[in-house]
Order: sequence, then structure tokens, then C-alpha cells
Amino acid sequence: MLAPIESETFDAIVSLAQGGLANAWGAQLYRYNETDLQQFPLAKEALNPTMICLRVHIGISGATDDLTNFYGPADGLLPPLRLSGLA
Repeated sequence: MLAPIESETFDAIVSLAQGGLANAWGAQLYRYNETDLQQFPLAKEALNPTMICLRVHIGISGATDDLTNFYGPADGLLPPLRLSGLA
């Protein structure tokens, strides 16, 4: 086991994904870059159609911003949500 946790008083949920469980709780879709995929058999460009399909299916809000050059197009995103007063 990569993250051994033993307890008789609670059930631990562990994620080894970058960003941890926040990616699931925040309905985020992590975009891999060339460095992340160096030892993976597919190029980042080959994953773009699937990433767009997932964004449309899941319904992730966002916009084209200064990270687009690093992580690819923002096609298929829902409009950004209005921030609350606390944000």
C-alpha cells in the first residue's frame, strides 16, 4: 500500500493525485503538461480531445486566461461562476 493508514475509529480516504482529494471535491480536471507526461506513451496534444469531452460531460466552469498557454485550450468550459462576498 502506498499510503498505509490503520485506524479502528475512522475510515481514511487517501488520494495520491496531484492536488489530492480537492480535485474531486472541487470538480476540477487537472491538465497535464509535457513534463508530467515525459514517460507516458501519449503526447499532451493527443489527450486534448478527451479533456474537452470530459469538461463538457462534467460541467466545469472557467475561462481562457494566462494559463491557457501552459495547459491548452479552454474549449467546452461553462461560464465562470460569480464569486461570493467571502471570496
